[in-house]
Parts: sequence; structure tokens; C-alpha cells
Amino acid sequence: MKAYLIKKRNTGNYHCILKWTDADGKPQRRELSTKIPIAGHNLRRAEKWCEDKRREFEEKYERCKYTPMRDMPYWNYILVWLENHKYNVRQSTYEGYKRVINRHIVPYFKKLGVTVDQVEPHHIKKLYAELMDEGLSANTVKHCHANIRKSLADLVFEGVLPFNAADRVKLPKIEKYHASYYTADQLKELLKVAKGTNAETAVMLASYYGLRRSEICGLKWSAVDFEHKTIEIKSTAVRVTTVIREENTKSDSSHRILVLIPEVEQHLRELQAKQADDKAFYGNTYIDTDYVLRWENGEPYLPDYISNQFSKLLEDNNMPHIRFHDLRHSFASALLAEGVSMKALQEILGHSDFSTTANIYSHVTDEAKKKALETMSQTLKLS
Repeated sequence: MKAYLIKKRNTGNYHCILKWTDADGKPQRRELSTKIPIAGHNLRRAEKWCEDKRREFEEKYERCKYTPMRDMPYWNYILVWLENHKYNVRQSTYEGYKRVINRHIVPYFKKLGVTVDQVEPHHIKKLYAELMDEGLSANTVKHCHANIRKSLADLVFEGVLPFNAADRVKLPKIEKYHASYYTADQLKELLKVAKGTNAETAVMLASYYGLRRSEICGLKWSAVDFEHKTIEIKSTAVRVTTVIREENTKSDSSHRILVLIPEVEQHLRELQAKQADDKAFYGNTYIDTDYVLRWENGEPYLPDYISNQFSKLLEDNNMPHIRFHDLRHSFASALLAEGVSMKALQEILGHSDFSTTANIYSHVTDEAKKKALETMSQTLKLS
């Protein structure tokens, strides 16, 4: 087993990379944060941490070759694995894992009755086939695969299994989702019909800024700077089986500061004044939170409520049905059609990777290329 350090700019810490070859001859890799800052004279301390971790994992790897865990039913093991990883991931990620595992993976493997060391590729293939036959999407299968693969990868790392059975299973092809989106004129109409409804603020923030639903529900008044005319996107609110308030955005690039557009500023000032009146009216019973989207008694909106109100708004006004998230696509498509660069759009949307933006909105750039070539054709056309 080899170990070496790398520097991670996004965390500002040293990270330790462990590399080894499993019993199947496949190279394996594990990255661990040392939580030791790059700044300062910390290199030797980080090197010692990395070497200590290498010894610890190497000893554990040898020890676990003979562990009785091999005889544990796989359905039981994956539940144990899930709980062990509970604090290594965001709460919303954990609940997503839990839902997939309890709904699809545990019932199948409990019925199958195989132990940890009896899990074979054909067992996993059969699970995926059954899920597809039930009419579930390839994306659901992908989520199941991610959990099975990660759980088995830990067993390979610990020397319990010689190879990862999930690595030998091909996933069904995931059809690329083609988002629906509104034109600029449709967005104007939407803003008009949303005025005065409970969906107005959410629709406005999604239409003017392309914010995600979680970012809108997580927006706080402390992030709105009327003096400097900015909105800081730095917190999210996500609904899984419970309401989860997450103080940080998913990545560094998602944390961004945007200009406060005059129309939005006026609406937010009016909303803030109304909420001050609500607070005075409810007195001691008022739920005093800092969230922008909240009921008259101060209780924050649930993320699902936004989507439901949006669907109802479209239905009541006979507007084409799109998802609330498609307002983000509508925003981006409108900007690209007006000549805004893809790079600028990436930063406004908070995508961590330029290719993400380019792949999602390739339909707009393709149309722009077509028009450009048609223009060139007319330019060079012989009279």
C-alpha cells in the first residue's frame, strides 16, 4: 500500500491518497482529508498523519481478510454500512441513500438471502432488471448501483472480498433529459400571473436569477444587502423525508454573490415590510426566523410547497406545464439567446464545471451556430 499527500485548494488542507491492489488485481484508491491546513509549516505534520493512516489501513486490511463479516447477510450489512457513513455525507445525501436502500435494495437481498461473500454480479443484474420491469427509471437503478458499489468497495478495501461484484455489472443506458423551458415572453406572462400569489417570490427569484429551489428556500434576509445591492447565495433548504436546513451550498462555486435587480429589490422591500407587520400582529407566537420565504406566522415554506404552488399556478392560468426547476433552464436559455457568454452563465448559475453548463444548454448554442452559418451563407451569396 502506498500513501502520498496532495494539496486541495477548495478545502485549504492536505489530503492523503492511499493506493493498493486488491485480490482481483485491480488498482484501488482512497482519498482522506488530513484536516491539516496547507498554510503555515504543516508539511511534516501532514506527512506523519498520512504515514500513520497508511499503517492503520494496511493493518486493518490484513486483519479483515479473516473477518466473520463474510457470513453477515448482505441486506443487514448495507444497513450497517449506511449508519457508519451517516456523518460522512450531507444529511440530505444520507436520507437519499436511506430511501433507496430501504425501498429497493434491502427487500430484494432479504428475499434472496445471500451473505456478504455470496453476492455475485448476476444477483445485482437481476435486481436492476426487476426494477426496470417495475417501470422504474434507469436513474433509480443508477442510485441503487452507487450504494451497492460503495458498500462493496469498503469490503474490498478491508480485504473481506477479493473484488467488487458491482464493478462487473453494466448499468442500463440513462436517456438524456431534455428540459422544457419558457421563452422570454412566457416568463413575462408568468411573472404577471404570479403577482400577489404565494408563489410570487419564488417565481421571481427563479426567473430573474435562475436559482435552484433549495437556494430559494434557503435564502435569508441576512444575505440580501440593500445598501450594496447584492444577494449572496450561501445556504440551502432541502426536503427529503424531513425538512433539512443546510447552512452551506453544495460546492464552493454554488456560493455566489449576485447583483440585486431593481424589480427584485422593490419586491423584497415590500415583502420585508409585510413580514414586519406580520411579526407585530402575531407577537410572542411569531416564529422568528431569517428565511425570506415564510408564512404569516414566520414558519418557513417547505420546498415541496413551492413546487405544488407553481404547478397550481400554471394550471389555473392555462400555461404550458413545466417543472419549477425548468425556470432555471428558461433563465439560462433566455440569457444565451441574448448573447451572454457560456462562461458568465456558468458563474451565475453556480455550476462547478464549465462542461456541465455547456452540456445542459447545448441546444441553445447549436441554434446560435445554425443562425450564424445561415448569416454567413447570405453574406457570401452571389447575386
